[in-house]
Amino acid sequence: MELRRILMGLYLLAFPAMMWGQTPVVPGTADEEHSGHRKETPVNFGFKGGFTSSLFLVSQFSVNGVPIDEVQNNYKIGYFGSLFMRINFDRHFLQPEISYNINRCNITFEKPLPEDAASGARPEEASITSSIHSIDIPVIYGYNFIKEGPYSLAVFGGPKVRYIWDRKSDIDFENFDQVNIRERLRPLNLSFTVGVSVTISRVFFDFRYDMGLHNISKNVTYDIPADNNAADENTKNEIRFHRRDNVLSFSFCADKRTCSGADRRQWRKQGSEAGAALRFFKARSRAVEKSVSATRDSTATPQAGQPTVHGRSCRSDHQR
Repeated sequence: MELRRILMGLYLLAFPAMMWGQTPVVPGTADEEHSGHRKETPVNFGFKGGFTSSLFLVSQFSVNGVPIDEVQNNYKIGYFGSLFMRINFDRHFLQPEISYNINRCNITFEKPLPEDAASGARPEEASITSSIHSIDIPVIYGYNFIKEGPYSLAVFGGPKVRYIWDRKSDIDFENFDQVNIRERLRPLNLSFTVGVSVTISRVFFDFRYDMGLHNISKNVTYDIPADNNAADENTKNEIRFHRRDNVLSFSFCADKRTCSGADRRQWRKQGSEAGAALRFFKARSRAVEKSVSATRDSTATPQAGQPTVHGRSCRSDHQR
């Protein structure tokens, strides 16, 4: 009896859940004709967030008038948040975005030895650590190679305009001979974005690589310590630093889809039908519980004049 009640309860819980995910199709109606083909939502809106890893491509770098040929990029994790709108047409889509980014990177190198350095002296290590705040506006075009039901796989690419917020950005020069070093960044920059997008229902996964198209460093200013004998009119050019900022990013997002009036009416219809089914099965569940309870009570109640042993009726040997 207990096993039967448990199975009945599981059935009553599972059936309304299955009905909620089903779209009722009535034979001979328009629903039956279009049940195999869902009309795609033309426009998606959403918010996404993720992580970034920057790579500085140094094209010209000199310290104390000596070119630095080898630098090591040490990746640091940054992050970003973005609002986007995706316009769908068949397998193609156009997606403008606006995002706030914090990209971090660190480069290290060996400082050039001074001319009077002792033989066998080993160069010291210096570093530049950047935390760049920017507002990015990419406009990307994409194509879905796979687009079956709620699943899709797309590649995309497009230009990106980037505004670097110089006041919020922080750039540290460590172990340099100069002091009060400050790098001024170009406020407006252009990049090109390529990537892959995976969609599962209303969830997007984005993998992209942003390639900087030009030098983002405007100039580097600094002061010469008073005890530095090398100070002359040419010392203002002793640090040259030209770099492009390439960014690898991963993001996760969920969209808020627009829909037609017919879609909204269909959703309301499904919701009302599912609610009615749920109310029906709740009432049926209560009726089954009452029936089971009544059956148990009638089984446990002895007939008149019969003694009970452990809740069961019995008869004496001479009555049998």
